[in-house]
Amino acid sequence: MLTFEAIEVARVRAHLAGAEAEMVSRDVSHLSEAQRLSRALLLEELAAYREDGVFPKNPDFTEMTPYFIDADGVRCAMAHLLEVGGQAELVAKIARERNNAYVEELADEPGLLEWLDAAGITVAEAARIQPTYCPSSPASRFCGGTPAAVIEATVIRAGGFDSNTGRSVEAELRVNVVHGETSWKPGNTMGARITGKVGDTFVLRTSDGSTPMPMPFDDNGYTHVSLTGWENEPSIALSKDKAIEATTSSNCEEVLEKENPRWTQNPNACDDDGFAGGCSTTSAPASAAGALTLAIIAAIIAARARRLSPSRRA
Repeated sequence: MLTFEAIEVARVRAHLAGAEAEMVSRDVSHLSEAQRLSRALLLEELAAYREDGVFPKNPDFTEMTPYFIDADGVRCAMAHLLEVGGQAELVAKIARERNNAYVEELADEPGLLEWLDAAGITVAEAARIQPTYCPSSPASRFCGGTPAAVIEATVIRAGGFDSNTGRSVEAELRVNVVHGETSWKPGNTMGARITGKVGDTFVLRTSDGSTPMPMPFDDNGYTHVSLTGWENEPSIALSKDKAIEATTSSNCEEVLEKENPRWTQNPNACDDDGFAGGCSTTSAPASAAGALTLAIIAAIIAARARRLSPSRRA
């Protein structure tokens, strides 16, 4: 069975292939020779990007959302084209200030329209290229930054709100059992922001340097993760033992998929209608070939030379 990630890669590839096909069939006789060359080179870069199949991920939103650069530094298609076309500073600025904006919302970004015009690409075509990304699967949301350690501990001093100081007070717990790699040892005491009375036991997820976070289990020993990412929606259950195994594993999502394939599937409809969120906008007017067009061509050629250099291949 295909994983959610494989399905998502196939969807984005199909989206980009559709954008490429439309751009290839477009009449560009009104463009200058340099603009046509720039456009052709960028289309080759887009095809290579599509074939690589490394696309941003959406761990933050429950709806399809564009990402200019994701948390792992992966560029979206338009960010990649801008960067390879000599606009690394513009890419960094957009990612820093408007990382989840649609292209049509970026039409007021200084320099973007000029670059698109010089590249021989319309704003509408750039909007067509830009994919949105599906919300993450239940496994992605559960696993987070795994592997992590899991600690079973008992409350020895209750925490809560101190009305005298107006501050919250951490509970103090004694470590009973440790699963995975961590500096915590049985018998150690730790602080955690949890609500519980003395004698209550908790299961906490932690990694060295991070605050231990409780993993909620019901009275039957199961934790529940929403299938869609929304609260009060259908969820998928995981036993305590399997939750610990997945959390401490080097391949958390694989553990969960073996337990139940639904962990790595996304029930949210993620059909691609062929457009980036249905956005459309007017085209920027074509201009005569100028210094920026030639700079784009030079930047692409230089980027290819760097990729082919022996030092890069070594």
